[in-house]
Amino acid sequence: MADQAGPTYRSTGPSRLAAWVTFLVSLGVAVSINGGGVAPGRGFIGAVLLVVAFLALSSLRFRVVARPEHLVVCSGGPVRKIPWSQVKGFGVDDKRGRILYVVLPEDRKMMLPVPEVRTGKIEAKDVRDELTRYWKAHRR
Repeated sequence: MADQAGPTYRSTGPSRLAAWVTFLVSLGVAVSINGGGVAPGRGFIGAVLLVVAFLALSSLRFRVVARPEHLVVCSGGPVRKIPWSQVKGFGVDDKRGRILYVVLPEDRKMMLPVPEVRTGKIEAKDVRDELTRYWKAHRR
């Protein structure tokens, strides 16, 4: 059981559905706009829609997973594996309340992409507390 993951947070249900719908609709509209030739205005709008499509697609990869050796964070781009020895703690942004972050060396803060916290389905403090308990049990 040493390889068993701890708390896992990723986009689920309506968040995933919304991302897929946004991706498919914006990609479809971008392709149809630029299908009849390239006009400067349509080319710009098509490019913006493509950016929106790929941002929606990257949001499907949002996840935070606590593993015995490290914290796995994917914000849509490359996956980062942060060893527990580099983690100094977890926090919640006091001003916004729905921004969760991990504190790294030199007091750097890295936002954690937890869609359920952003939408208010899960309290940021609950996620922070769960990650903190796991971190304290596995840090070396």
